[in-house]
Amino acid sequence: MSDREKEEALDLLQSEVEEFDDFTSLVSDVMEEIQSRFSSMPSGELIKSPTGWVKVWKLNGESDREKFLEAVKYFSANAGNLWGTLVCPLVTGIRVQGSFFPTWLPDKRPIVLIDTEGLEHKASAEANLPNSMVDWFDQVNVILLVDKATDSMANSVGKALETIAATGHTQKLIIAFTHMDDLKGENLPDFQTKKDHLRNSIRNVISNQIEKKLTKEIAQYVEHHLEENTFFFGFLDSTKKNDLDKVKPELKAMFECLVNLSLSNSSTAFPEYSFDNLVLAIRDGIANFRNLWKALLDLEAESTIPSADWQSVRALARKYGEGLDDGSLKLKPTADLRSSLGNVISNFLDNPINWKGTPTSEEKKNCC
Repeated sequence: MSDREKEEALDLLQSEVEEFDDFTSLVSDVMEEIQSRFSSMPSGELIKSPTGWVKVWKLNGESDREKFLEAVKYFSANAGNLWGTLVCPLVTGIRVQGSFFPTWLPDKRPIVLIDTEGLEHKASAEANLPNSMVDWFDQVNVILLVDKATDSMANSVGKALETIAATGHTQKLIIAFTHMDDLKGENLPDFQTKKDHLRNSIRNVISNQIEKKLTKEIAQYVEHHLEENTFFFGFLDSTKKNDLDKVKPELKAMFECLVNLSLSNSSTAFPEYSFDNLVLAIRDGIANFRNLWKALLDLEAESTIPSADWQSVRALARKYGEGLDDGSLKLKPTADLRSSLGNVISNFLDNPINWKGTPTSEEKKNCC
């Protein structure tokens, strides 16, 4: 069979199978098995839908740290020995409120941390960030990107930096590297050389991703910003006092940065634009998006873009048709369109025809 014939045969097979009573019975069995997991939930308050499906689970006033962590594990853990007993695949979010400040931190200002899904947890690590994640950029004060020092910076990190820069949120960006104690090599004899090695990794990502997709000026601004807003951590999981003393200064510095990171732009200079250029930029952005999706849908061949498999296209059409897109799809047309338009509009904004108001530095112009 040709690829097209295989797709049509599998599509027909699925349609036929869904007509069988056994298929309906199998689906019912699976749903019952999922609901049975709710019976072993930790003690707490349950809020259910009219159909009996659990919507929310609450635990209030738990002061015992170990009991609390054990209860939350039911909704968040993924250890192999707990396989088949958890409901974590069904959970869309966990909110925790409490006093989590260490005793050695002098400034205990209240903060809210929003931990999103990891960039490497998607079907395609090179895919554009989902719209749900990008929507958070406008709502938060700081974007903290955490990466392991022992791993080379992935393409997904470059995509994240590109999106943050293209949407004008570079001033909010902080990068934190973990596992510095596990980063080893003959060319990395001390902590300073390890930091220099990681800073070079950031520069490579900026050069290969932001400078090529956006502009050289934006890339330089991102690099300059991260020189003062990148932090390096080791021994975070150690219980030894000497190790904790090593990491405390960096933790204090990052916390201070989280609190005091300047988000205001005091510039009184204003850029002027030719909106004819904006029309041309949007046209180019849409053309880039269409070319990408013509290749994905196998309408036009593109050597650098493989066509998408039929199951992914089918899942996309069904989820979009039913309004159930939760950002987990391999294919992301709206995210691709946003990214394509965002890049060309960012380039447009970075090239005003004139400036009005008080003269300002190039750095201020880049962050306006």
